[in-house]
Amino acid sequence: MNLKLSTIFSNMAELSKNREGSAKTVIDFTRAARSVRDFPGDLEAAYRDGTLKNLPGIIPEMYALLSEYFEKGRIRLYEELKGDYSEELIKFIRISGLGKKRIFAIYDILGAKDLAELKEKISQEDIFKKIPGVPGLEEGLITKTHLERLVHSLDYYESSSKLFPKGYIDFFIGKIITGIKGLNDAGDVTVTGSLRRKKPFVSDIDLLVVTKSNTDGFNIERSKDFLDSIKKLPFIVSSGSPDLRYSTLSERFKTSFGIDIEVIVTSGPQFAADLFYTTGSRSHVKRIEELAERSDQINGTSKKTTASESKDVRHMLTDAVRNRDNISRVPEGFKNFEEGQDYRDYCIYEMLGIEYIPPELREDKGELSLAQKFMLPKLVELKDIKGDLHVHSSWSDGLISVDDIKDNCRKLGYEYLAISDHSVSNTYGNGLDNKRMLEKIEFMKKLKKEIRDFELLIGAEIDIKGISLLDYDESMIKRTDIALASMHSNYLNSTQENTARVISALENPLIDAIAHPTGLVFGARAPYVLDMESIFKAASKYNKALEINSYLLRLDINDNYTRELKSFGGKVVINTDSHRPTNLSMIYLGVEVARRAGLEKEDIINTMPLKELKRWKTARLKL
Repeated sequence: MNLKLSTIFSNMAELSKNREGSAKTVIDFTRAARSVRDFPGDLEAAYRDGTLKNLPGIIPEMYALLSEYFEKGRIRLYEELKGDYSEELIKFIRISGLGKKRIFAIYDILGAKDLAELKEKISQEDIFKKIPGVPGLEEGLITKTHLERLVHSLDYYESSSKLFPKGYIDFFIGKIITGIKGLNDAGDVTVTGSLRRKKPFVSDIDLLVVTKSNTDGFNIERSKDFLDSIKKLPFIVSSGSPDLRYSTLSERFKTSFGIDIEVIVTSGPQFAADLFYTTGSRSHVKRIEELAERSDQINGTSKKTTASESKDVRHMLTDAVRNRDNISRVPEGFKNFEEGQDYRDYCIYEMLGIEYIPPELREDKGELSLAQKFMLPKLVELKDIKGDLHVHSSWSDGLISVDDIKDNCRKLGYEYLAISDHSVSNTYGNGLDNKRMLEKIEFMKKLKKEIRDFELLIGAEIDIKGISLLDYDESMIKRTDIALASMHSNYLNSTQENTARVISALENPLIDAIAHPTGLVFGARAPYVLDMESIFKAASKYNKALEINSYLLRLDINDNYTRELKSFGGKVVINTDSHRPTNLSMIYLGVEVARRAGLEKEDIINTMPLKELKRWKTARLKL
């Protein structure tokens, strides 16, 4: 419900753009979309009990539209705005960033009926010559670069269409686990699969369950009964068929949350091995199995048989775990143990004589080689973050009060926080021109004097308008404590030009970091086309940070890019890009991305105490 309604309001914002006097309307729709999307509860229940109208960003006009939806199942204004075009197409317009005028023109020229047909037609070799030369087409409206962006966006749309943001799943997964734990035979319920590996976008939810009946061994009939009992839970819509393999019984269920869950019923003696196998990734598991086949500990001390002569390696690993005492014991001084982390498959790695590999690293990205040498990184933890340098206030398009900031800084134990609002070019972000920016700076100076338990920093998110062209001049940027640069518009250019814009900002000694470098917004904007390697080299050369944006729909840069950045000696900053009070706690999602990339606290600038952060900035300015 939350994602569906937020998509509708985001679509209305997109369809309202470029109309006379549309800026305020677009901002209102965008604020409502974000408030609806970030609400962690049941929206319809909030409407029925009257709390929805008090949600930040839900002004009377937006509440009236929500009310219409809950009472009539539709929003008439939305139907009028989108006309004959499908909701899928409107969503794609936002993802591509090409604007409705271009997309509608391409659709009409090709005679496409839906996105599948559009993809088929643009795959024709002559399309890049055919469309720009159509008679009567406005000059420059559709260029080869625009068509390349279209293809790039379609690829992204297809690759992400069946995924869900982990941060969104975190809103309700507790309800699913609580429901299953409330069943009569329920015992231990553990999150596994890609969610345990903290992938930022996932296709389903995997849960590993040890029922009370299976505490000492696997009982297939009682396991079937348990899966049948899950079907009666209120959030279950439908189910598949039980699947028996490796002495586990699993079944997939469709839920009212829109995402499938797979429940895997195992037994107490097999739990550790099954936790390892269900966690994955497949390629990581394969590497461990290859090592196990060569191990005396797994393949029998006498080595009279091999995996090919006897059982397969999974059976051998499972048997080895079943016969092992104290499988959940963690030795004193265990390097990778962290409080609150689930380490119950530790014994798999211990038996092989290698360092325990945290789930976030199990992607076959070289982690096994490091574990064999006991050289795995000591991964950054949430408690290492000292502050957030990217938070939006009501000066631009945020809806966070000073009290919200104070409460969250105390809760998160922050030493500092920067209010970094949009600059003037970001019209739909209510960006600040020079006059308003100066007013904000004076306001912030007074506010800083009132806060004692953390440092409030004056920040800015400054648009990169072109190559070596920023929204604010040098004198204005020098008035800030933290200067972030980002692209929000004019990114429909070649890879070379987009890359040059970012690198020019990195070359500017006054800029500290690049915010959400690839521009990704899950389900709303495909990433920009950029030469990321060149950007990583420039960030390292000029000692600048690239942001891991922790907002649940961004998580940009991703773990693969972050890992590559580290290989060039570059640093990151983990921020939330908060616009609502609840966004501030999303910092954990950015930390998870950093952990998946193998980052340690030394790789991240906002793990520094404030004095050290200031020295980092000052030293760079002196170069």
